[in-house]
Amino acid sequence: MKKLMISATIMLLSAMNLMAQDKLTVSDFSIKAGETTTVDVILNNSIPYVAFQFDWELPAGITIPINKVWDDDDEEYKDVIAIETPRFKSKHGLTAQNVSGNLWRFVAFANPTQTFKGNSGEAILKVTFKADAAIEAGNKTSKISAIVLTEESNTQHKYDQTGDFPDVSINVTVTGTDGIEEISIDNPSDIYDLQGNKVRSNATSTEGLSKGVYIINGQKVIKK
Repeated sequence: MKKLMISATIMLLSAMNLMAQDKLTVSDFSIKAGETTTVDVILNNSIPYVAFQFDWELPAGITIPINKVWDDDDEEYKDVIAIETPRFKSKHGLTAQNVSGNLWRFVAFANPTQTFKGNSGEAILKVTFKADAAIEAGNKTSKISAIVLTEESNTQHKYDQTGDFPDVSINVTVTGTDGIEEISIDNPSDIYDLQGNKVRSNATSTEGLSKGVYIINGQKVIKK
């Protein structure tokens, strides 16, 4: 009986040690004003998981782009968020919702239950961010919190500041956009936005345009 108790204790301690290794990590990253960058969310897991969720607070002026994509089945354009899911299987789904302000909530699930692929520090998500053209350069802080990992048995492991799994703090370096400056237009030229839409024909100045980045004669120009 005593040997059984010792064995059970060892197994429990081993499981706790394995769980202590499980975590979500995101490396510090940099982004240029008016441009995008893709960031890996790494899941280190010693045991299989079927679902997760977390909140991600972004610095002001940085967001996740949403693209309009045509759906042939429903015959309408739908919003598609700029996130890749390399470790998802066929039954997995993901929601990424702008809860309020700069706070986004990510929820990954499987119906029916299905474990994620891989387990050794591989990216579970690849998230694309975009910085506003007018964002102020400098060092900023982003934070991932309220992390929950769910096992196949539906056991949930919650990360919080009081336990073994604190919030994830990420340093974000914002730099100015190369080749952007305010200039006058010597010859009448067409002006385009960054999506390629013509906003003015045969223009001689940017007067009257909203603040932002435009393309004039193949060059990026900032309207302040």
